[in-house]
Amino acid sequence: MKNIQSAIPDSSHVLPCSSCKFFINNSFSIVGSYPRIIFTFVLSTFVIILAIVHLVIEFFQILYSTSEYLTDYQNYIQVPLFLLSIVFVFIFPNQCGCPKDWQWQIGIFVVFLGWLNLIFFASKFPSTGVYVLVFRQISFTFFKLATFSIILVAAFSLVLFMMFSGPFAKVSY
Repeated sequence: MKNIQSAIPDSSHVLPCSSCKFFINNSFSIVGSYPRIIFTFVLSTFVIILAIVHLVIEFFQILYSTSEYLTDYQNYIQVPLFLLSIVFVFIFPNQCGCPKDWQWQIGIFVVFLGWLNLIFFASKFPSTGVYVLVFRQISFTFFKLATFSIILVAAFSLVLFMMFSGPFAKVSY
């Protein structure tokens, strides 16, 4: 227990951060800090170990079947998912036990990748596989349409920007 206590930052010396605003009372002391910090430390350590184990498994998959690994689209979701989950749960020194603001943004992306990975994992089951195939086909069609729409919006916005910032924009009222 002594090793865990030495690895956890002491909450009496930590200034409140913007991420911990829900845990701070009016006297700027972190409410229930020690059990919360222990809980956060244990869970973040568990997530980091689990993600490292999965990254090692992915590494061995690359070594043994490189061509199959690179053609499977699910691997392009899993590797960033494991790497970014380590970044999200990592507690930096002089941190109050909560993720920083930029870590929350990474965490949002990690949750999105996790759900996307779950959807693709569900395609292996016969009862949900058809729905995932339909979802995948609709998503690919939507991304093709979205790409074309972005090109059109960029083209028209460039033309309008040139028109309203060029010599015609110098008309005084």
